[in-house]
Parts: sequence; structure tokens; C-alpha cells
Amino acid sequence: MESHTPNIKHPDLQRVIKLSHSKYFKGLVTISDILKQNFMKAGIPKDKILVLQDGVDIESFQNIEKTEARANLGLPQDKSIIMYCGHLYKGRGIEYILDAAKILKDVMFIIVGGFPSDVSYWKKYANDMGLVNVVFTGFVENGMVPTYLKAADVLLMPYTRDMPTYKWMSSLKLFEYMAAGRPIIATDLVAIKERIENGRFISLIN
Repeated sequence: MESHTPNIKHPDLQRVIKLSHSKYFKGLVTISDILKQNFMKAGIPKDKILVLQDGVDIESFQNIEKTEARANLGLPQDKSIIMYCGHLYKGRGIEYILDAAKILKDVMFIIVGGFPSDVSYWKKYANDMGLVNVVFTGFVENGMVPTYLKAADVLLMPYTRDMPTYKWMSSLKLFEYMAAGRPIIATDLVAIKERIENGRFISLIN
């Protein structure tokens, strides 16, 4: 059984909790330590819970140099580039990225991803702020993500507590950023601090 939700009152999870002490129940897989603790408090035995965070294909990030990545994407070699890659939903902190762009006028900000309606919203937001150093790419194929991330100098994930999953998420973005080998600026959230500290990586498997 695998679960990514803390809603232990859901009827399906109530059945799982009741069955968890059976010898036929082999285990529950979840994506964060927070969820593990939640299920333990609900009564599932500790030794039957396995935490497996999201993962990333590290090989897809290898053998890509920054200069090559920028050349392939038509990006300037002489600019500092700060990048966000992912959805543009509420709670992702896009407004804070644009605030930073207003201050760091000599830096190029690239926001990769997002549904067309979200991209349109944030483009207008940026235009209303008078920003000329922000580029929205819209959706890109997953296979191009390593090239974009390798083209950056710094990667951002300014998640906020408006995001419903901020307490228990396992952010695929975080692992992609780490695979890219770039400095990461991230929000000080418990689910993020499970895996990274300043200058240190924490094991993915508990």
C-alpha cells in the first residue's frame, strides 16, 4: 500500500490501519517522515512503514556543461541567471521571485513551466511591475529540464504555506535541482528540511 496523504480519517485509510497488524499486511510506503509519524500515531507498526521520497534520473543531468546548455537554449553566456522550474500554482512563491527580479535588475530570471492560463497571469503580473528581466518559457518537455537547470547559476523553490501539501510533500523539484548541482534557495519548511540543510544532503531512504 502506498499513500501520499495525511488524511487518516478517509475510509480507505481507516481500513488500512485496521489491517496493518495482520500478518498478511506487508507494509505501507509513504513519501515523507512527517507522513510516517502520522501513520504511526494512527496505529500502523513502525517496522511496516517505509519512507521513499521522490527520485530523479541522475544520469540525465550528467555531461551537460553550463556554457553548452546556454548555447543550446539560446541564452546569454555573460548574464547571471536565476531560475525556477515547475508549476505556477498558488503557493509556489512566484510573486516573491518577481519581487526579487525587481531588485536584481541586472540578473536574468527564467521561469520554466506552468499551464498557459498560469503563465498568462504571471506574465501580466510581471508586465504590470515593469519587469524586463524575466522570461517565461511555459511548458517544456521533461527531457529538456536538465538542460534548463544546468544553464542556471541559482535555482529557486520559494514555496509558501498556502500550498496544501507544504507539511508532508516530497518535492521532485528539489531532487532535480540537486542533480543539477546548482545552489538552491528554498523556503524554510519542515518537509524541505527533512532532506537538505545548508551544505549538507540527508539520506533519501529511512
